[in-house]
Parts: sequence; C-alpha cells; structure tokens
Amino acid sequence: MKRKISVVLICALFVSLFAFAACSAEDKIVGTWTSQQTTLGVVTESTLIFNEDGTGSVSGLLGITGAMTYVITDNTITLTYDILGIETVKSYTFAIEKDSLSLTEGANTVTFTRAA
Repeated sequence: MKRKISVVLICALFVSLFAFAACSAEDKIVGTWTSQQTTLGVVTESTLIFNEDGTGSVSGLLGITGAMTYVITDNTITLTYDILGIETVKSYTFAIEKDSLSLTEGANTVTFTRAA
C-alpha cells in the first residue's frame, strides 16, 4: 500500500513539473500589470494589459491610454504602442517571478505587479 501511494505521489510531482514547464512566457505575461513611479516628487501609475493574442493596452501619465502589441523572443519583449497617434517601439529584457514583472532597458528597470 505504501508503495502504491509513493508511486502516485511521484507521478503527481512529475505531472506538476511538466505542467509548469509547459507554461511559456506568453502564457505567464497575460493579464493586467501595474506600476507606481515617483519622478520629481510626482507619483504616477502605469498599467500594461497583455492579451493572449499579442495585443493589449498601455496607460500612464494623466490616464492617457493607447493600443499595444507585443512580441516575446527568449527574455526580450518588444512593445509597439500607439498613444495619441504616435507609434513607439521599445524592447526590454524582462523577467517574471510570481506576481512581479520587471522590464529593463539599459540601466533602468521598472517593476510591475500583477493586478488582482
């Protein structure tokens, strides 16, 4: 009986590990992420929304929102967003750990938290 329980537990462990490994960066990033930054004493909040189909939206200073698309290659994410008719393309290295998303461009890193 103990042997059967051990075999079942080991199988469950392997299934869990494979299921977690199968989650791609694209799957992990889907959702809403927010960040607060202070610049010259002014606190601003930014929001990134990533949809499953590579689209999303970005909002920031003064609540201005724009459409966004994204492409993930290895640990790099390229965001193309249009705010007030101005298209901008930015590439960041990124990391996701639990409910934290870090976007790094050069020496600057912005950390976002997954919204509930």
